[in-house]
Amino acid sequence: MKIDETEVKEDGLHVEGVLEVSLLYLTADDSQPIQSSVEVIPFHYLIEAPGINEKTICQLVPGLEQMSAVMMGGGTVFALDHRIPNGVPIENYRYYVQLGREMLGLEPAQLSEHVRMAF
Repeated sequence: MKIDETEVKEDGLHVEGVLEVSLLYLTADDSQPIQSSVEVIPFHYLIEAPGINEKTICQLVPGLEQMSAVMMGGGTVFALDHRIPNGVPIENYRYYVQLGREMLGLEPAQLSEHVRMAF
């Protein structure tokens, strides 16, 4: 994410920039089964900040909190919304992975004391 311009206005701080999205996907073409694409998406966002003025000092840290994707032909892309926070019980994470595997029609992961959980 890149911020190109910020402007203080009566209703808050207006922010303009671009989001660069890199996609990695599978194709039906056996000669090139993995493809990638990069897209640049412009954005405009209003940060409501009552009382902000030209003398206000602020620091913006751009980033995404959550992003989900849906495939054009149907289906779902499973991903965590963000890093797994410290303190999340391993049972909760294992449940998420098992449910995802079930929804994707994959065999259940064989659980042991030390197991790598993924789709």
